[in-house]
Amino acid sequence: MKKAFTLIELLGVIVILGIIGVIVVPVVQGTINDSATKSCEDQIKSFERAARNYANSNPYNIQNENVSLQTLIDKGYLEKKNLDNDGNIKNPKGGVFSIESTVHIGYDEGKYTYTYNGNCKD
Repeated sequence: MKKAFTLIELLGVIVILGIIGVIVVPVVQGTINDSATKSCEDQIKSFERAARNYANSNPYNIQNENVSLQTLIDKGYLEKKNLDNDGNIKNPKGGVFSIESTVHIGYDEGKYTYTYNGNCKD
């Protein structure tokens, strides 16, 4: 007598694999999306750090001004290796950060603030 799987057993295995796929795929997609969002937020923090370094090394007292990402690249505060073919900075979520976008250098009550004037949209 041959030992083989029956059609019911094979269908049972396929159903179980389908259930596992339905559970696992959204979890993996969520993890990937969270990772891209975190990378995007880190990229924005690097823009703000570059603006802080630019302001700190500038011999003039910079306050309440906008500095473009292009200026930060030209002055060496942001690396050119992150540029795409159009000259914009790659966004980890799939879009781009325009090099014309700016970081606001603010000064209020003795404290400097550095705020990127954009977000992590796709």
